[in-house]
Amino acid sequence: MTAVWLRAGLCALFFLTAGCSWFGFRSEPAQRQPAEDRAAREDAGTLPHVSPRARELFALARSVWDEQDQCRDPAAAIGWLDAALEIQPEYGDALIWRGRALSESGYLEDAFDDLTRAIRLQPSALAYAERGLTGLRLGAVQGAARDLEHALSLDEDEARAYVYRAALRFAQGETPQACSDLAAACARGLCLPRDKAAGSGLCP
Repeated sequence: MTAVWLRAGLCALFFLTAGCSWFGFRSEPAQRQPAEDRAAREDAGTLPHVSPRARELFALARSVWDEQDQCRDPAAAIGWLDAALEIQPEYGDALIWRGRALSESGYLEDAFDDLTRAIRLQPSALAYAERGLTGLRLGAVQGAARDLEHALSLDEDEARAYVYRAALRFAQGETPQACSDLAAACARGLCLPRDKAAGSGLCP
């Protein structure tokens, strides 16, 4: 990948995605101090039951994202999800959303690890979509494209996968296809990226 291609891809990502803290993005992954439970990351299979306290902490973290899928306080979200995962390290949904918050805050390697772990526990469309976005932020374009396509093969209604694939397609010069992806995301309830693209003249 050329530097120009990567720069274009990052610009598309900055512009289109509604994340926790895009202005905190780092081109080099930040080093994050791991939570105490990070050693307990062996595969444990699908979780049959989530403790009430872990669910409560997860709900607090999810409440940080608003109706436009924007995160108002990434540090708080990460803190609550760390606490939930201390109680239940194999909590797949908490891993997905901590991975998302970490990725949006620039902790890309940690995010990729969380999302890979989540995929092993429960291979959902959202987990693949978020790992695809994190891979794109890391510059792993082919892997990102595979993850995004797999996300949509699992659930064609996962709106975020369309937004993330649109950013990839804009960077590749596939503007009509990218705009089509943004329209598909909006049809599934996530319209802010399409509105941004339309307002800037990227899409009709």
